[in-house]
Amino acid sequence: MNWQGGILPAYGDNVVFGSTGTKDCLWNLNITVNSLYIYPEYNGRISLINPPGMNINRLEITDYLRIRGGTFDIAGNILAALTRVPDMRFKPLVKT
Repeated sequence: MNWQGGILPAYGDNVVFGSTGTKDCLWNLNITVNSLYIYPEYNGRISLINPPGMNINRLEITDYLRIRGGTFDIAGNILAALTRVPDMRFKPLVKT
């Protein structure tokens, strides 16, 4: 397991891939996180893969998604990001 402190991200977490992490990530978690930020210094590959016993992976992000480095591969899975608009409704964004 290559997560900081050996602890997997959980519902509502802010997930960061930065310069201190250089390993590739096989993301097989079907969860909702607050944010996902991939810094320009991250040179690895993040691949969404199917969780055990499931034929699709859904990563939902409730606040923000910033991909500034590395490679992000959703490979037929679902990435859903929600961003707040001034009237506080949510506007869905999908990155493929």
